[in-house]
Amino acid sequence: MQWSANLLVLRDDPTQADAVVVLAGNGTGGRILKGAELVRDGYAPRLYVLDDTACMHGECVRWSQLWRDSRRSSRSDLETIVPREAVVPLLEDIPLSPGTYEEAEAAWSRLEPMGVRRLLLVTDEYHSRRATLTWRKVVAGRAEVLSVPCSTRCTSVQNWWQDRAAMLAIWLEIPKYFMYLRDGRL
Repeated sequence: MQWSANLLVLRDDPTQADAVVVLAGNGTGGRILKGAELVRDGYAPRLYVLDDTACMHGECVRWSQLWRDSRRSSRSDLETIVPREAVVPLLEDIPLSPGTYEEAEAAWSRLEPMGVRRLLLVTDEYHSRRATLTWRKVVAGRAEVLSVPCSTRCTSVQNWWQDRAAMLAIWLEIPKYFMYLRDGRL
């Protein structure tokens, strides 16, 4: 059973890059913290966080707004790992994208003019293969995209059949992967 989820995972060794890009869609903050660790460890000078909506107590707000508001309050967990000036909310001025492909197109249109030629892509393990192949399709050889999935405070594929959230994530990801493949987005 484990092999089926492992097929969704694409993991590259991190190497020196121009940017760490954290994809939206992780409400636990694990993706952002993984990206911050990569910047802290010297793999890239900047952490680009694709804007997302965070919901707490029935109220939803974009991550970029929370980030700006935290500037006026105490230091965030993120700032204990990486300096504030190294974190760049990306796509905060446009509506949330409907999918991974659209998110990649919008983000790449901002990153390419900045001279990004190699990026480390951070997402959950179960989403890593589709996301990375999608980004590679979007950048079309103009940059190298390496997958460095999050494994702490993220949905893990290990023993996925024993965790309700992991089971749901994997069963939703499998048809998305095949739809992206069918539509030529990988």
